[in-house]
Amino acid sequence: MKVAPKSENGSRGYLDGQMLIAMPSMSDERFSRSLIYVCAHSNEGAMGIVVNQPASNVTFPELLVQLDVIPAADRIRRVLTYELIVANGAVRNLIRENQIHHLENTIQTGRKEGMTLMDNCLYDLYCKCLITYDTAVSRARHPDRILRK
Repeated sequence: MKVAPKSENGSRGYLDGQMLIAMPSMSDERFSRSLIYVCAHSNEGAMGIVVNQPASNVTFPELLVQLDVIPAADRIRRVLTYELIVANGAVRNLIRENQIHHLENTIQTGRKEGMTLMDNCLYDLYCKCLITYDTAVSRARHPDRILRK
């Protein structure tokens, strides 16, 4: 597999870990008025989850099987990791004003509302000995922040 070169901000030009918002003019009814979390994106393709509409053809347990869920420290079971965004006024304004790059800071400051970043979830799981340190660092968006904690 050929890997795309990294840009100045460290990304490879792919959208994994990002949210996509359908344009109002989207005519494909499968994606009309959709908010999609991009789970994986590479030169081989993309996979995402529509997060604001119910899925009629897959159950949550089936979805977990299809996704790359992180292995537990005991390597026998798997542990679900997540990033949680609450659609409060601040989040809605950032989306409306196309300031998606500020979402991470908003999530970080929204902990009292239940928001959490993926990296915080990984760190918490590591502290509870549910995943290994190597797994936490390898899956983190900003591994250096986990290393500092």
